[in-house]
Amino acid sequence: GLSTTTVTALQRTTPLAKPITTSAYIGALGGKLAISGAGLTVVVPPLALTSTKLITVTALAGSNVAYDFGPSGTKFLVPLVVTQDLRNTQAKSGGLINPLSLFVGYFPDDKNILSVTELLNLNVNLVSQTAVFTVTHFSGYIVASGRD
Repeated sequence: GLSTTTVTALQRTTPLAKPITTSAYIGALGGKLAISGAGLTVVVPPLALTSTKLITVTALAGSNVAYDFGPSGTKFLVPLVVTQDLRNTQAKSGGLINPLSLFVGYFPDDKNILSVTELLNLNVNLVSQTAVFTVTHFSGYIVASGRD
């Protein structure tokens, strides 16, 4: 099987009471999805998809900064750009977590979101307090902390 790493999730300062889902039909021209209540924006660049698909993003309930992307298994020809606002998380300016220690984990099983099979770098902008990462395929992604 895939080797897994257990990660420490970045925590929201206010937990989400319930999952928040947004979806849009996105085709070859690209598009954008946003969940303002979770501080998330996803940009699908032109030509990432060759045909129109209903793309769905769900911010998972609770404190973990984690998302489920669907349809699961979708692959993209051009990476999607995902931006996470850090202001409502422990990595905000003056918060408990150094934003430069953040990274992203890919979790194949949404019943065990802290068990990740891929680690992705993210770029942190300390001025705008955002973290940006790219994804090339869908399932779940979690923002985690403590990477050296």
